[in-house]
Amino acid sequence: MAAVTWDLSPFYDGSSGGDTIAKRATRAASVEPISDLKQIRWRRELRVLLPNVRTALNYSPDAASSHEYEIELVKRFAEKHYLELDWIEVDRWEDLVPTLLAGKGDLIAANMTITASRRGKIAFTVPIDTVREKLVVRVGDEINSPADLVGREVAVRERSSFWNLLKEFRGQHDNIELRLLPEHIPAAAILNGVSSGEYDIAAVDISQLETQSGQWPDLKVVEGLTRDSIIAWGVNPEAVNLLAALNSFLGREQLKRQSRLVYKDDLPGIKNRQVLRVLTRNNAANYFVWRGQFLGFEYELMKRFADSQGLHLEMIVPSRWSDLIPTLTGGGGDLIAASMTVTEERKSQGIAFSKPYNLV
Repeated sequence: MAAVTWDLSPFYDGSSGGDTIAKRATRAASVEPISDLKQIRWRRELRVLLPNVRTALNYSPDAASSHEYEIELVKRFAEKHYLELDWIEVDRWEDLVPTLLAGKGDLIAANMTITASRRGKIAFTVPIDTVREKLVVRVGDEINSPADLVGREVAVRERSSFWNLLKEFRGQHDNIELRLLPEHIPAAAILNGVSSGEYDIAAVDISQLETQSGQWPDLKVVEGLTRDSIIAWGVNPEAVNLLAALNSFLGREQLKRQSRLVYKDDLPGIKNRQVLRVLTRNNAANYFVWRGQFLGFEYELMKRFADSQGLHLEMIVPSRWSDLIPTLTGGGGDLIAASMTVTEERKSQGIAFSKPYNLV
């Protein structure tokens, strides 16, 4: 019988603190009436369930990016329907669905992947994003088929789609061991774990490895053994009108998401696609998210500028400071707002600077 172990990696900090759903509000223990769009509009408030950011997402750049995009979409939907937002943080990931079904929230916005078991409990919107999960090993390690996993240990998040695929492999072959990782451990932490030897093999979203392969030159992707995961919002199955409104909204908004495409156009082109892509860093000075609110000096400046131009603002956070300029010159963003000082070396890399707004 293959072993299954739980893991709290040294590369992942799962410490918690602060207000949570239990601390910030006293809610009835009994099941509350399910609110559809009519009831939500009547009370003028959309209750959004999300994981406690410090325990679930840890808000490293690679972990936070997709969830921040979800938050931005929720805000746009609420604005369109003239709704206030009540952000309800839930300590335990497994409590998100029960809290929704108990009528204590209207929408789950938690970077949640669609699985068969979840489909049996809640309704999902149209996809918001896709997570491309594959097995990652160290260079020189040959894994070509499920049989090659016999006698090996695979690190995987239990609630990922790859977990189900690995269970299928274990049904075909004995002695495939699984090491269960926290639900929202950052992809970079998993990759670092494989690189250091902490993990033998790992199932992980490979987007970061593909775009920043130079950071992990000792790792490679196992081709052929793959499982993509779809990220969507979760709503109560009885809230059919809310689901229809969300799907209609997402269908239009998804056309505006351009950060994965390469653009090097000027302001007229940016206005044509309606999105200003700002490259920045996650810290208290520049940009961070707290209880669904975008904060930070650079963010607030960029938000004012975007609003003045009639643009949606999309904050893009590369994993490393050194990636800011290459991402900009490569067309992955429209400008950098990250407390960057003016130097001749940076000018020589092909970027121009605005007028200074501060002297240091």
